[in-house]
Amino acid sequence: MQGAKPNVVVITTGGTIASRPDPKTGGVVPALSGDELVQAVPGLANVATAEVIAYKNVLGPALEPHDLFAIARLARESLQRNDVDGVVVTAGTGIIEEGSYLCDLLDTTDKPVVWTGAQFSADMWDTDGPRNLLNAIRVAVDPEARGMGAMVCFNQEINAARDVVKHHKSNLYTFTSL
Repeated sequence: MQGAKPNVVVITTGGTIASRPDPKTGGVVPALSGDELVQAVPGLANVATAEVIAYKNVLGPALEPHDLFAIARLARESLQRNDVDGVVVTAGTGIIEEGSYLCDLLDTTDKPVVWTGAQFSADMWDTDGPRNLLNAIRVAVDPEARGMGAMVCFNQEINAARDVVKHHKSNLYTFTSL
């Protein structure tokens, strides 16, 4: 069907991108569901059709190695579907390096897996989450991203998962490649 929008699977795990302040503690906690996170992205309907798989809703450090393997398996299974053009995983920035690298190692297709997150929680006026998610989806469904392996799309930059490192805890330019 010519002119049809591409399809992306968005695997959500929580992280700052899905967080709001906890009135009891004052800290941020994952509060947005995967569907709410995707629905908050302006212009997404013009780019792709998104299918959400809500894996968990926790901060990045709560994801353990078995979770990263499960996420990588979900991504691989999604990419093996003919109707899926790419996968995006949202997560806390503290786990994006490891999770994206594992997906890079385990992906057996040429379709992209793109990891993203946010430095600012969803309640902040200048939150970066929706922009990062939209850009990650754009990369995931772009035919030129095929064969490039897993990537991290953050703050309008694209890094290969095999080279990316988190070099700053709170700066928007938190990820870089060596």
